[in-house]
Amino acid sequence: MKFNRKVKSIGIIIDGNRRWAVKNGMKKTEGHKYGLDNLLKTIDWAEELGIEEITFYIFSTENWKRTKTEVNALMALFEKTIKEQFARLGEKGVEIKFIGDLKMFPKKLQKLIAELEEKTKSTKKKNKIKVFLAASYGGRNEIINGIKKLSRELSKKEIEKLTEKDFEKYLYSGVISDPEIIIRTGGDTRLSNFLMWKSAYSELIFLKKAWPDFRKSDLRKVLKKYQEARLQKGK
Repeated sequence: MKFNRKVKSIGIIIDGNRRWAVKNGMKKTEGHKYGLDNLLKTIDWAEELGIEEITFYIFSTENWKRTKTEVNALMALFEKTIKEQFARLGEKGVEIKFIGDLKMFPKKLQKLIAELEEKTKSTKKKNKIKVFLAASYGGRNEIINGIKKLSRELSKKEIEKLTEKDFEKYLYSGVISDPEIIIRTGGDTRLSNFLMWKSAYSELIFLKKAWPDFRKSDLRKVLKKYQEARLQKGK
């Protein structure tokens, strides 16, 4: 099923993994595995529904403050998933790119990320969908680092002429189209530092269910609701 009102780009804050695990009698860290499994399924659903870009918020700059045990478990899970799951997506026409302060990751993981991006990079053959993974990412951090970068590269005169479009080139998320919709699972009704610049005009959808319980039917309902709202407004 593809919608008449094209939705090009969406963002998803995948929240609720740990609470879901506890609710189901598991260790908190086990919830992250189920969360990544569901992320992979969602990529297929998004492609089927005609979405061109999807950005997942998988690890924030604030997440580095979690216990060493949990952070280490997440790093191991990211490494395993990149090797065993994400690498296969390139063969299906999926382009994957990480956005965030990737220098904070272990060197081995940085290398795997770079190899994955190269392997899945767009070629002359049209990719089915672009997947952006916001990892070691924070919206405020992104803007501050963007300002620092442009101050090193541009003269005062050039900075004075800077436009919004010019500034985006210095952001991690500059490669992403502005998302029409941002979905957050897990019950909280805030963006939590996700795509602060790019979400200025995004439709915000908050769902109570935890991320591992998110299903294709939920994504379909969100897209339908957005489409109907746009049609009512004549957009």
